[in-house]
Amino acid sequence: MKKLGIFGGSFDPIHNGHIYIASLAFELLGLEKVVFIPAALPPHKQSLASSGVDRFEMARIATTSDSRFMVSDIELKREGKSYTIDTVKEFKKLYEGYELYLIIGADMANDFKNWYKADELSELITPVSVKRSGHEITDSNILTLEIPPIDVSSTEVRDRVKSGQDISDLVPKDVENYIKQKGLYKK
Repeated sequence: MKKLGIFGGSFDPIHNGHIYIASLAFELLGLEKVVFIPAALPPHKQSLASSGVDRFEMARIATTSDSRFMVSDIELKREGKSYTIDTVKEFKKLYEGYELYLIIGADMANDFKNWYKADELSELITPVSVKRSGHEITDSNILTLEIPPIDVSSTEVRDRVKSGQDISDLVPKDVENYIKQKGLYKK
């Protein structure tokens, strides 16, 4: 059976850690593709630092040269909050016959049981998490990938940009250029 990884998140901005996680999930799970899905507005956040258009474009730029990845604007086209269950149902129709894996960070994994329609979601998709420093995964229903940690976050990228520090070690070069050209995260 073919396998598809769904990697949703704010990607505000996408960074090297996201690419690293997607690459390892691709290999360890034997996936056909990993689909990055920037959220319109995640239910757990009040606002985002950059627009959906910018976050989509940065994800596209970061992944365009890697055939293992693709980016979907499925959640950005939807009005209101982005619920994973709605996205998964659409992907089940688009990729009939595929086994779907939902790639989430350890920071979100322990709260998975509280997600909107979590029980139904667990029947449609296999939740997968990677360990992240400072986050122990305690939910036994989450498939945990043991990978070497990478210590980078979108918050760190935004903070560095705001304070005028270098981000070249945190994001792909083309994403760094996009952030500079658009003047993102300066405020």
